[in-house]
Amino acid sequence: MKTRGWKIGFEKHEQRRDAMKTRTRPGAWIGALAVLAALATATAQAAVRTATTTGYWTNTATWSDSTVPLAGDDVVINGGVIVTVDVAVADLASLSVTGTFVSATWDSGITSTTVNVGSGGVLTHTVQVDTDSSDGWQTNSRVYVVCSNLTVASGGAINADGKGYAGAPQTTWAENEIPGRGPGGGGSHPDGGGGGGYGGLGGQRPSFGYRGPTYGDPSAPDQPGSGGGARQEAGNGGRGGGAIRIAASGTVTVAGTVSANGATGTPHGGGSGGSVNIQCDTLAGGGVIRANGGNAGANFVGQGGGGRIKLDYADASGWSGTVTAEPGTGGHAGNVAGQRGTLWLADDTLLGSSVVGTTWRVYGITSWSPASLSMSGGASLAFEEPGFDLTVAGDATVDASTLVLSLDAQAGADTVTLTAGGSLLLTNAASVTVHGANTPQNATDTNYGALIGVTNDL
Repeated sequence: MKTRGWKIGFEKHEQRRDAMKTRTRPGAWIGALAVLAALATATAQAAVRTATTTGYWTNTATWSDSTVPLAGDDVVINGGVIVTVDVAVADLASLSVTGTFVSATWDSGITSTTVNVGSGGVLTHTVQVDTDSSDGWQTNSRVYVVCSNLTVASGGAINADGKGYAGAPQTTWAENEIPGRGPGGGGSHPDGGGGGGYGGLGGQRPSFGYRGPTYGDPSAPDQPGSGGGARQEAGNGGRGGGAIRIAASGTVTVAGTVSANGATGTPHGGGSGGSVNIQCDTLAGGGVIRANGGNAGANFVGQGGGGRIKLDYADASGWSGTVTAEPGTGGHAGNVAGQRGTLWLADDTLLGSSVVGTTWRVYGITSWSPASLSMSGGASLAFEEPGFDLTVAGDATVDASTLVLSLDAQAGADTVTLTAGGSLLLTNAASVTVHGANTPQNATDTNYGALIGVTNDL
């Protein structure tokens, strides 16, 4: 099992013990008493601070006792109250939210031993405001939590939907005059706006408004999603999804929702999904983690591509929820569809031998060895790491589903393999696609790019 290097907490006990050991001279006693007095003062100051009025964290009027929370405090944000944070927050003992916590910063996150988002509670952030790429795309806010344990209860949410880069405004007859904002902004055209891209390409009406490109790294999803393009019609492309970063030394339990979806264009191209990056010792719960693209706002515009998700855990045996980075929906049947985003996994725990309806593009793992494999219900698994090796000890059945192995293999270097110790059965228009190098089938040269081996029947 992995271990984590984050450490949350205070060392007052050790300070007190060391102070009591100082007995060598009268001056040392005075110093020890001073330390104890300081600790007593700090202990007396630690308290429950309750937000009862909507306002900024640093405004004393926000808090019931007119005191801004101090290090070691237990902080409560009640339902109906919105607290906006634009400065670094003191290291807290606990944070409990049934109202709304809004982050207006990128680097200064929440540091608390425990964080509990109750039913009706929301952690969110402000939107990205940069509309000028001349100095690079600048980020200004995200949800950033550093803690021991985080719980998102049923009905609670960490929600960054539509908090990414802005969509394009209504365009004129000048093609691509103003694309969607962000590194993956969708192109604008009078007759069709492209969807924003991030983990996956945006969608488009063919020849009208280019698809938003991909950017970033599947192993380090740390950017907001990009906006959709626009056509010659009032409204705006959809915003991209925002950015969520969680670093927990203990357990992350999600019974509610962690979401960074792109927004629907109105009535233009959809924004791409944003980023969700969770690092923890244990991942548990039956909730939802997602970074889906925004929907196309009309027939002749594209959907947003999916965002990027990373789940870096030591133990995910207690997770039973859903994880998605899907493209948006909508648009004309003849449009080029948006592409799924990416999912980085620490290991194969979340895969399981029975895959029903799951649609993932998987990074992080380079091999998988289930005892058997059954894919059904329109499932789609694409393993994107070069040289991926799938070894099924028994039978592999793919029913009305799709299995894709590495898109990046190169002959003689990163061979991808699919091996079934039993039979490989494809039914109901199912497909298995192995993308390797351009080596002829059945060639005698062992420097092949891909290999499928089946012991029994194919």
